Amino acid sequence: MNAVLNLVLTSIIYALPLLSFIFLVLAIKKININFSITALWCSLIAVIVNYQLAGDEILGSFFNFYNASLYSINLILFIASIIYTLYLLKSHIQSKILSRIASLTAAILVTAIAILFINLWLNAFFVEKRFINTPIMQVATQEKFSFCDYDYVFFKITSDAKVAYLCPNGHGLIASTGIVSPLPKFLQSQIPQSTKEKLKTQNKDWE
Repeated sequence: MNAVLNLVLTSIIYALPLLSFIFLVLAIKKININFSITALWCSLIAVIVNYQLAGDEILGSFFNFYNASLYSINLILFIASIIYTLYLLKSHIQSKILSRIASLTAAILVTAIAILFINLWLNAFFVEKRFINTPIMQVATQEKFSFCDYDYVFFKITSDAKVAYLCPNGHGLIASTGIVSPLPKFLQSQIPQSTKEKLKTQNKDWE
């Protein structure tokens, strides 16, 4: 049942961006707000479904280069549809106050999407650039790490056998990454001995 549901959801995140693009092009070509709103709804549903497939998290192992690219397309269509819909609405609004509210709304949304883009691709590079056949490890802790004041931190092993972290709130609303030194003992215990032997060839700090 779960496999069927995932197949349906995956089909949706491929079909809806295409529909959104088609309706957005029609909206711009015909200057039609109904097409623009339809494009907006298609892209919004695609964004929500993609987010649910990721386990309701932007950060983590799901958003590699491929999934981040797909999500980025959905976000671009979403923000383009919103901006064009607000543009069409603004042209029919006589009140200056409502017109300014529409402009402010568009500015806030663009800023929010920009922050989301930064975190999305920061995470994608973090996920992709790691030692072969090693996982992304999410570690929750009650005592905050010195390098991250958050409830949990993501760790990985880099291609040169070092341990890197991704902190969700390292720069406020934007995540941060860095190298952990010395190697954390609790992470070393999670790595299979066969993998450790390979890591030791590049970094002798592995026990």
